[in-house]
Amino acid sequence: ALPVRQFITAGGAGEQVPDQSVFKVVFLQGISGDADLNADGYVTGSELGMHLQEKVVNYTRGGQHPQYGKINNPKLDRGDFIFVSPKTPEKKMAAKTAPETAMPKTTTQAGEPGTAEVQDDRMAYIPKTARTAHDVLKRGQGPFVLDDFEDRDLWSQNFHDKWSYHKKGRARINVSADTSQAANGTSCSMKVKYKLKSKSAVFIRIGVKALYIGENHGKVVYDLSRFNRITFCLKSKKDRSFLSRPNKIFATLICYSETAKSKHGSMAQYYNRGGIDPDKDWQKIEIPFDDFVPTNWTRKNVSHYPPKPDLGKVLQIFFMISSFKGDGGTPGSNTIWIDEIVLQ
Repeated sequence: ALPVRQFITAGGAGEQVPDQSVFKVVFLQGISGDADLNADGYVTGSELGMHLQEKVVNYTRGGQHPQYGKINNPKLDRGDFIFVSPKTPEKKMAAKTAPETAMPKTTTQAGEPGTAEVQDDRMAYIPKTARTAHDVLKRGQGPFVLDDFEDRDLWSQNFHDKWSYHKKGRARINVSADTSQAANGTSCSMKVKYKLKSKSAVFIRIGVKALYIGENHGKVVYDLSRFNRITFCLKSKKDRSFLSRPNKIFATLICYSETAKSKHGSMAQYYNRGGIDPDKDWQKIEIPFDDFVPTNWTRKNVSHYPPKPDLGKVLQIFFMISSFKGDGGTPGSNTIWIDEIVLQ
């Protein structure tokens, strides 16, 4: 176990919170399992905080804003609280905390090989022989925390992969974990510092890396078909103004397609229509997958591609910043921070 001191408040600074409010109901529902965002059978303090912020703000129509986080002390913000359901056997808890590097945090040791043990109608456990992000994404239930960067690096424990970056054209990019900026009182986020010349772009990606090698893409896809949107928190060093136009941010999927044809293989790219204008304050961004359309690159380089992404055949998830005119971009530089990336 790692040392940690966490807090959760029923409201924001200066808010008067009633003794009897929806916060209590949502809190109790959360620790009973509703806040199990990665469907592993355990509720962490961070998961509970995210759950409370989303549900209470929604139920009170913006009248109450719960806050959560860890104290600002490098010796006491390394771990996370875990709420164990009374129905969860101790042997599953031991499996949860066992130091197995091959086991994503989103899974637990449960059941016999080849079977899935179901605790109740809401929770599904992944068997020992199926501890990959592929299985959790396809067979789990509820939201999936792609990364919250609370481990202070670019390795996603849940997705079991590392965020990497790539550039096209005359561009510079540096990506790092940053403990000086984090959303919702948490302790770390992903910092992206970039500079774009004309006709260039940068990408921060996770998923299949060797996209253009071989023809086995259909065997390594991620199934995201149970999700309908991606959410994340975003902050920018520069604000959009008359004198400043920071580039838009695009959430992007690369999907395998048997009908798509290009020199790069049977795949196509899709991003959110219109992109996102970053702000100097933290924003929670929510993008329905229905808003994803073929990228400018796909329209120019791929034929016979589906008009919408096949969420059952995702190869890669990435964020793109582009200066290409077809993407509505311009040359420039900026620093952005991304945090709490969740598939819902």
